[in-house]
Amino acid sequence: MLLVATATVIVVFRVVMPVLSEEPARIGPGVALAPAGQGSPAPEVPTRPGVYLVPMDATSSVRLRRVAKALSTRFDLRVRVLPRMRSEVGDYDRGREQLVGDSLLRRVQETYSARRPPVAFIAVTDGDLYWAETDWSFAFGVKDSAHAVISSARMDPENLGGDPSEELLDRRLRKMVARYVGELYFDLPRSENPRSVLGPALAGVEELDAMGEEFCPPRPGERISC
Repeated sequence: MLLVATATVIVVFRVVMPVLSEEPARIGPGVALAPAGQGSPAPEVPTRPGVYLVPMDATSSVRLRRVAKALSTRFDLRVRVLPRMRSEVGDYDRGREQLVGDSLLRRVQETYSARRPPVAFIAVTDGDLYWAETDWSFAFGVKDSAHAVISSARMDPENLGGDPSEELLDRRLRKMVARYVGELYFDLPRSENPRSVLGPALAGVEELDAMGEEFCPPRPGERISC
């Protein structure tokens, strides 16, 4: 364990590889956990409708600005990047070595009010997370009706044993943000079309990669979309 200033640095992304030793393989960045009550910026009340992206932990603000620009153009939408948040000690499950998505979502809810719709607040952490309401081993994201937290940990090809690729990570993150924009901001239903960004549940990056970037792309042979 490495102590830095007042934050505890803990590796929160773990991949279990074929057994080569008694120690599980750990890859991915560490997340600096802030002390309780010190991970959120001063709340900012939006005065205009739009989508607000919140970099969390070591998520690149530059990457989020690229995502914001792409989605703003694609969906004719105002997308803004807000000040950074940090995961706190209480957001981390030491037994699972993952962030608790439910806890992070509550903090985003408490920090950013959605009383002036239509607005959507989407935080993005580079730490691995799970959703306590499910039996899934991990989650790409958790959400309510106006807030969401996305994890890019398992979208990063380098964390999965591949070569680094900013382009691939950007594309995967862009799709997941667009998925929540459709649900939270535009109030669109899920689609049965696996090519839709609003398609069925995602079990892993294979489904994420197969998914398109439009809300309702046409099926092969169809002239109209879903």
